[in-house]
Amino acid sequence: FSVSCGADEDPLVVVDRIHDLVVSLPSGQFSKPSPYAKRPVTSVEQNDHRDGMAYLVGTPGAPLVFHGLFTEGPAVFQFGVGVGHLGGGQHPPGPPVWFQIEQGGDDSWEVIFREKVSLYDLSPPNHFLPRSVSLPGFEPVLRSLRLSVWTDTEGAPPSWPGWISPHLLSDGRKIPLSENTIAMAMVSQDLIETLPSAKILEESSEWPVTGTLFATTDEAIHAGGKRALIRAAAPSRLAWNLTPPPGAVLDFAVGVDQEKGWSIPGDGMTFAVEVEGKRIWELFLHASRRPRDRGWKSASIDLSPWAGKNIALELVTEPGENSDGDVGGWSNIAVRHHRAIPRLAAGGSPHVIVIMVDTLRQDALDRGSEATPHFERSATAGVRFTQARSASSWTWPSTASLFTGLYPNSHGVHDNARCYLVEGLDTMGEIFSLNGYTTAAFLANVLISTENNFHQGFETFANLANLSARALNERVAHWLDNTDGTTRFLYLHYFDPHTPYRAPDDHNADAEMVIEQEIVERLASQREADMVDPALIEEWMDLLRRRYDREVAYLDKAFGELMTLLEDHGILENALLVVTSDHGEEFYEHGKLSHGPHLYDETVRVPLWITGYGKAALPPKTIHIPAENKNVLPTLLQILDMTHPPHPSWGFSLLNPRQEPTFLQTWHGTEPGSAGWIERLALVGAEHKFIYTPSLDRQELFDLSEDPFEQVNRASHDSEITDKMAKALAAWNQQTLSEAPGVTLGENAEVQAWMAELGYVGGEGGN
Repeated sequence: FSVSCGADEDPLVVVDRIHDLVVSLPSGQFSKPSPYAKRPVTSVEQNDHRDGMAYLVGTPGAPLVFHGLFTEGPAVFQFGVGVGHLGGGQHPPGPPVWFQIEQGGDDSWEVIFREKVSLYDLSPPNHFLPRSVSLPGFEPVLRSLRLSVWTDTEGAPPSWPGWISPHLLSDGRKIPLSENTIAMAMVSQDLIETLPSAKILEESSEWPVTGTLFATTDEAIHAGGKRALIRAAAPSRLAWNLTPPPGAVLDFAVGVDQEKGWSIPGDGMTFAVEVEGKRIWELFLHASRRPRDRGWKSASIDLSPWAGKNIALELVTEPGENSDGDVGGWSNIAVRHHRAIPRLAAGGSPHVIVIMVDTLRQDALDRGSEATPHFERSATAGVRFTQARSASSWTWPSTASLFTGLYPNSHGVHDNARCYLVEGLDTMGEIFSLNGYTTAAFLANVLISTENNFHQGFETFANLANLSARALNERVAHWLDNTDGTTRFLYLHYFDPHTPYRAPDDHNADAEMVIEQEIVERLASQREADMVDPALIEEWMDLLRRRYDREVAYLDKAFGELMTLLEDHGILENALLVVTSDHGEEFYEHGKLSHGPHLYDETVRVPLWITGYGKAALPPKTIHIPAENKNVLPTLLQILDMTHPPHPSWGFSLLNPRQEPTFLQTWHGTEPGSAGWIERLALVGAEHKFIYTPSLDRQELFDLSEDPFEQVNRASHDSEITDKMAKALAAWNQQTLSEAPGVTLGENAEVQAWMAELGYVGGEGGN
């Protein structure tokens, strides 16, 4: 099956019709730091479960400003004013709150909305009031909006006031598709990735140069806070040899670390860039004295004068007068050049939608149309793989494998310190953009983020942590409205089946969540499974699994609504849809909860199907031999007949199945009595599965035909099969490790907080 890429028509394309401020939050700017440091300055509330809504937390004293909102004449700003679901439902309402919106820019602002709201008047279950403001205009204009909340009383923010799904609507510009090209940033050299090859000419003895992941503030979680970067305390000097291509620029941002540069008495630090010994850029930041010097400061340097020449480029940090040694960093630093890619018109190549459902076990869908009718309808209409497995048992490595078509060893994304997807790898977003697709990714898992470089190639990349499936669908709807006439590639990462198990439409969830937390804490405190009464464990797991299944049922409804949305926009007249998961979930089948530590099938056997719609329809088929969802990328390229240089380690197309082994790995394993994370590897053949834990030299062999739940280890009984699979696994491990480009980032408290929040905990006896 192949399709032609292109269409004779050149339709008008609507752009900038809807500005979704939830999606635009990373570009928002704060007018001043918040005095209430215990709450995010502004973020998408991660614990808000109002179905279909996205809630932006507002903080008194920290107005949020959005610039560059284009409107074609008049516009309407729609939003809700209210409180967070948990704040309004479980805490005293607090004093009345002023909500204010201003239009303008620089120092000139006009109030266009102001209302004092008594939080006692906000009734459940929604706890908000819908509002809209008309913005007159007679010509195209770039608008700026400033959103503020405050109270007339002193003290902490009352019940987390904020804004519900704010978006600006206008008629939008209509321009010919031929003029609406994709500005594709091509990376010649990623300086974070190539840090090991740099010459460190000078560094601080207290804070040596290293790759790490930190924020210039612990408050701004979603508005450009955390970044992967090169940490360089003052003084430092790093040198690279590079050859800029024509049109190259050096893009980067610099910032001073909050802990080591804001709150201690200091005298600032200078960042500078030098080429061949000549200083071509510098910036002095005094973050401890000037609040405006906090946060990330972006810069771009034209390297055209040195195009085609081998040059020495140096990054320099210098202390202030008293040599206090502030700690700063260089983030997102790379040599780039841009290519204008012709944008595909709709009607030629199929639209492509790839859906990753976080934490979805294969057996959660085995009951078919009884429990998940919308998933079942989609799967039976396409090519379904009943024995599909993810590359790993947790999100970072598994999603990186889906994006790149590579095993974790080959792409280098393994664990908390190796969580950066390097620029040198071709990703789904990049490949589809290079082929003219209008690309977007909407994600509700905080791990798959810009700071970890997963955004490569996507024109729109919105990470909205823990957002419900229906609220994520709303963001997709806005994007579809704004991309009429184009061929789209959409990546959608739902999060709902993940812990805590709380479907937004589940009215029993509030009381059961307390029980769920107690169960998790009690089991996590045990060092051995036999210390817990088996009958009690069975009762607990029955409750957790019922709560999990209710989340899956909710997600199925949201998926059905997404399909209706795609149909209404004409997408399903010519589209390919892929549905899979990054991993499954354990319910104590092997003495653990959650996912990541093990490679048993409850955490690696996942749904996978590819369904074509309209012109792109595929003959329905069910395939029962083992398959890997990392092969989705080469499969799509084959179906679409895309010409892209294949990676040597790419697998085969899933539509040409072969009886070949499947390889799995996790660097997030745990064992009672073992400190920290351990590695596990696995190989799945036609009938047997082999799991190896190197640090313990433990071998496990399971006959899946007779023991599908992996309860009887036959490694010592079937020694011939064990030896054969062990040798194959060792050879694969050695070969793929030789390809690893991984970037090692220093561990820090923020990364550990992420992992703890998502249920990953390390250390001795961790779960």
